[in-house]
Amino acid sequence: MTSNVDDSDTSDTSDTSDLTVATSMTFCSLFSEQAGIDPAGSAWANSHYVMIEIPLPWPYEIYGSKRAPAGLKDYLYGLYDRGLSVAGAAFAPDPDWSVAGMTRIIDFQLPEMPLTTFRRNEYLVPSDRTTDAVRTIVEEEDTTWLEEYRQDIPPDMRDMFVCTHGAIDACCATYGYPIYKLLRHMTNGAPMPMRVWRCSHFGGHQYAATMLDMPEGRYWGHLKAQNLATIVARKRPFAEVRKNYRGWAAVPMGLAQVAEAKALEHFGWDWTTFSIDSDSLPAYIYGASPEASTVTMHYVDPQSGREGDITIEVAPDGFVTTMGTSGIDPETYDAQQYRSDIRSVVELVPAGD
Repeated sequence: MTSNVDDSDTSDTSDTSDLTVATSMTFCSLFSEQAGIDPAGSAWANSHYVMIEIPLPWPYEIYGSKRAPAGLKDYLYGLYDRGLSVAGAAFAPDPDWSVAGMTRIIDFQLPEMPLTTFRRNEYLVPSDRTTDAVRTIVEEEDTTWLEEYRQDIPPDMRDMFVCTHGAIDACCATYGYPIYKLLRHMTNGAPMPMRVWRCSHFGGHQYAATMLDMPEGRYWGHLKAQNLATIVARKRPFAEVRKNYRGWAAVPMGLAQVAEAKALEHFGWDWTTFSIDSDSLPAYIYGASPEASTVTMHYVDPQSGREGDITIEVAPDGFVTTMGTSGIDPETYDAQQYRSDIRSVVELVPAGD
């Protein structure tokens, strides 16, 4: 394939790993990690993600840059004004996948209950029709014209989006870019088809390096080189990377994601293959003081037929002083922490029965 990567404009290096920062810079990611913050519950929860290929470099306002497709900013901002919850993010071209004059759009949608992995539809469209394609996908219009641009992607393909958007926060470049490079190198020996993309910001500077693993929809943070093999291959216990787990995008931020993290800790990696149903997922309300909640999730293992219920109690558990933005003299704030305890696990249909 012919790459559409354009290296002619290098005036903005805000999203590269060699970012020059003042020696007095305090990195929010390092600060929060040293403070012992638990990232569980911090994942950007959405049922619909539209990931759009946009060439580097990326300024702070990525959709307003000269490299963004014409009309895309106005359309996406119009969605917010209409109260439509569609998560838009950019990813950078990759020499192995990009095509000159074409733009890749990866559409991830979460099915209704029971919750499983996101459904992926992928298109490689003429760049001058990018906004038209995004509108067609989001508005659920007649997609007939898009079918000729549909890409045949292996169903077991994993797309890992690593935030390297340094124009948003220096942490995302300083810590995110090296992790992206390591993961990108790992694609050759991965146990499954895997693509790794440089991605724009999706929340949580203080957890950099942070990553979204699709189509599962699981977020990771404070990633280090030693974490990557466990997350990619999953041959070692989940407990080894529990402190890096931000949560599952399929359930609301806060208490619900903390409960899901506890279930994943209990069942291990098998949990990621289960379908989940629940009518007790507490919603996350910005600015509201969280209260203790009991969450029951019904799970089904499609491989073995194993089925049951797990009930978890989640409650506020004090605060950790952290910071949300890097800087020379950044402000700190107190971040709510949680505890979680399993109250019961009831096997309704044991494996093999």
